[in-house]
Amino acid sequence: MTTDRDRALLRLGLIDTDTQIDMDLDVLGTQSLTEVETLVLDELPNVVKSRPASWLAGFGRVCTDLIGDLDAGRDPRPRCTAEEFVLSVTIERLEDLVSGNWSVATAAVGQVTETDHDFIWDSVRQDLFQDNDLALLYDPALDGLENDPRMAGEGIEMLHPDRWFTWFGNVEPRVPSGDNL
Repeated sequence: MTTDRDRALLRLGLIDTDTQIDMDLDVLGTQSLTEVETLVLDELPNVVKSRPASWLAGFGRVCTDLIGDLDAGRDPRPRCTAEEFVLSVTIERLEDLVSGNWSVATAAVGQVTETDHDFIWDSVRQDLFQDNDLALLYDPALDGLENDPRMAGEGIEMLHPDRWFTWFGNVEPRVPSGDNL
């Protein structure tokens, strides 16, 4: 269950993630993630860390699209693996913020009506994500899983870096945001 206060804090968190990704891209320039330290993009799984800066620049559009969902009154449900990554990282950071300083989190959402279900991030994850496949890419024992032809048709093929910005087959594709066309 995703509450109004969750959505309000998610919006602020996504704006912060977007700003940090922009800063990461500025620091990165034309180098690879293996050569520089970044704020958000360092949290990408190893399978994508060798991707070029032009590929990584797509994450700016992803943040804008998820914020656009919230601004339009929709839950930010990921429609591709890149969106899953951005939303997952944002939720992890918000979870740390809320557990570390509840008063900052509640002040950030202002006058939004409080419920007993606010900031229960496991519930938010269950509500917004179709699955938890992205976590498989962080398990060293499963390196190469995204290339395994036996996994075709299981959705695992969407974990391959070439497909991170490809819409899932069971969702309506987005009209890309104007920021990064």
